[in-house]
Amino acid sequence: MKMTSRQWRLYDFIKQETIKGNTLTQKDICDNISEYVYNERPNDKCPMIWSDVDFINHSLEVEKIIVVDKFTYRIGTRDEAKAYAEKLLIGAVKKFKRYWSVENKIRKDGQGKLISNQDKPIDNTSKARDFVEAFLRDIDFENDSEIVKEEIKENHEQLNLFGVGIIK
Repeated sequence: MKMTSRQWRLYDFIKQETIKGNTLTQKDICDNISEYVYNERPNDKCPMIWSDVDFINHSLEVEKIIVVDKFTYRIGTRDEAKAYAEKLLIGAVKKFKRYWSVENKIRKDGQGKLISNQDKPIDNTSKARDFVEAFLRDIDFENDSEIVKEEIKENHEQLNLFGVGIIK
């Protein structure tokens, strides 16, 4: 996709200021480019700047890399660009770990368990569930304990090694 005129103005402004040795804040950008509106709130004062910088960095129309650091912007040197790329990679790895944790829990839903989350065997006296329940079931929260008990009774047909019912 092609960059918009606003994105080109942003890119040119950041480039000009970087050449002068300046690092720009979101306030600096909002004060100089009228399409951007500065909002007094924690963290990101103008999400449109972040969105446009992200688009610019993905664009094949420009060769320079805008380095973002704590809501400040500049065209990066080789070392700054490498550090920025590494920061992005670390963030991506963290997101990927979260993704696989969620996927792992989804796959385990409904599987039987012999050992509780506290590494103790699950038997008739154990308070631990003998199956993995990764999702919130349809529960009437006012009468949840009775409904859950009834649902468990209705769905238990087989017994595990400890004589505890297994969900169908």
